[in-house]
Formats: sequence, C-alpha cells, structure tokens
Amino acid sequence: MYGLKPIAEVQFQDYIFPAFDQIVNNIAKMRYRTGGRFNVPLILRTPYGGGVRGGLYHSQSGESYFVHTAGLTVVTPSNPFDARGLLVSAYKKNDPVIFLEPKRLYRSIKAEVPDDMFEVDIGKAAKLKEGDDLSIITYGSMVPTVMTTVEKNNVNAEVIDLRTLLPMDVDAIVQAAKKTGRVIVVHEAPRTLGVGAEISALIAERAIDSLLAPILRVTGYDIPFPYTHEELYLPGEKRIMSAVNRVLAY
Repeated sequence: MYGLKPIAEVQFQDYIFPAFDQIVNNIAKMRYRTGGRFNVPLILRTPYGGGVRGGLYHSQSGESYFVHTAGLTVVTPSNPFDARGLLVSAYKKNDPVIFLEPKRLYRSIKAEVPDDMFEVDIGKAAKLKEGDDLSIITYGSMVPTVMTTVEKNNVNAEVIDLRTLLPMDVDAIVQAAKKTGRVIVVHEAPRTLGVGAEISALIAERAIDSLLAPILRVTGYDIPFPYTHEELYLPGEKRIMSAVNRVLAY
C-alpha cells in the first residue's frame, strides 16, 4: 500500500454485510494466518444505529457480529472528543479497526475539541459519573440518553462509557460492579447475545459475590428495526428508570 493507511467508509453499517467475508476471514485473520509477516492497517468507518427514522435498512446495530471476530478492534465513540481521539489512536494501530459511529449523534451533539493529534486510549472505558447506588454500563448513542436520564431523575448512579467493545475494559466493568453491587447495561442493539450478555457474564464470573441484585439489561428488541414507533424500540428514560427502580428495590 506504499506506506498509506486506508480509511474506508461504509454508509451505512447495514450495507457492510456483502463485505463480511473479506472483513472476518481475510482482513481480521491476515496477521495470524501469515505468522505475523503481514498485517492489514485498515480503519473501516461505518455509521450505525437508529434514531433517524431510517427503518430496518438504515438503523441496525450490528456490533456483535464484529466483536465475535478475533483480529479486529471495535470502537464506538459517544462524543466529539472521543471520536477524534479514538480515530487518531486507530490510525496509529497496525491492525484493522471497525470504527462504529452512532449516526444520530452526528447532529445532536456539539463540542469543542483540541486541534492537536491527541489520543484516546483504545480498550479503556471512561467513567462519566460517580455514584454509589448502582452502576450503568453503556456505549455509543445510549450514553447521552443514560446521562440525561440519571441527571433528570437525580439517580445516584455510576455511569461507564465503554468506548471500546473489542478489547473490552474488563477491569472497569468489574470495578463498577463491585463498587455498587447493582448493574444495568444499556444498548440499542437487540438483546439476545448482545454486548450486554457478555458484560453480564463477565460480572457473574468475576464479581458475583458483590452483587446485591440481578444484572438487568435495557436494550433493543429481538425484531427487525421498525419503520414506525422507533421511540418504542430504542431504550429511553421510561425503560431505563424502570430498570433503576427494580434493582434499587430488590
């Protein structure tokens, strides 16, 4: 590639699947299959998720397809600062990065970011809010939704933004679970075998003795993304607060 770093975009993630074989069987496995002699320093940007009335072909959240694939790094920023910093960090990696961009945050969040080439560490979650009653673990487009909900309702919650889905910041997840003993995971992707299931399993394996209540997931549903009633599919304040009240009352 003559020393160049390809940064490709697939608009939208819903259209990425014709390239799925090349991504998971060629790009992701190149370093392994060649014994480290060759690698693919590629960044693949792709807008994903709902919130823009795009229907089933413009609103899917398919992150679980990629976090199952060894050899890939998967990141998803929730704000402009992290978007720039994670992109710079991805550029400096010598292996493929799936850069998931929550499309409904494009025009809904604005912030000043430094002009320099600062980095946000890949594989490191961010603690957005301190709290003692429960921990909410989330990422991507659900971060602003969670933050607005807990602030509006004065919930004493610790909020963790994963930022990277592969590799996941296991230490941050376990520490949050041990600190409060109550955990809610929020994501807009379908529930079954989603990122929330992996987080729940990690906590069960490493922090189950610290739990004071069952781990709850607030997610999208196991159905095609709807054209109408999008607000009922996406996790929002009502469903998040229902989970908060359940774990606090347990």
